[in-house]
Amino acid sequence: MTPMGMVLVMTGGALGAAARYAMVDLIKPSAPGFPLGTLLVNLLGCALVGVLAGAMGVSPLSGKASGNVWLFLATGVLGGFTTFSAFAIESTQLLKDGRAWAALSYVLLSTALGVTLAMGAMVVTEKVVR
Repeated sequence: MTPMGMVLVMTGGALGAAARYAMVDLIKPSAPGFPLGTLLVNLLGCALVGVLAGAMGVSPLSGKASGNVWLFLATGVLGGFTTFSAFAIESTQLLKDGRAWAALSYVLLSTALGVTLAMGAMVVTEKVVR
C-alpha cells in the first residue's frame, strides 16, 4: 500500500459513492418498499468490474490487479459505487418486516445476476480487446 494508492482509492471511492447516492435517489420513487436502486447499482457495478477486468486482462484474486488504474476504478470508484453493506442491511430489514419472499428474491437476484453480469462482461470484453 502506497500513499499514491491510498489517494487513488479515496478519490475514486468518493466519486463512486456520490454516483451511487444520485442513482439510488433517482430510482427510489419508482419502487417504494423495495431496494431497486441498490439492486441496480450492484448489478451495474458487477458488469462494470467485469468489463474492467476483461479489458485489463487481470484477475483480482491473482494479485495481478494492483496497478493505479485498477486501484482508482475497481477498488475506488466501483468499490464506492457498489453497496454490499446496504444490500446486507436492506435484506435484513425486509426479513424483519416479515417480507421473506422479497428478501429472498433480492438476495437471489443480486447474487445470481451480479455474478452472471461480471462473468459475461469479462468474457465479452476479453474477446473484444484481444
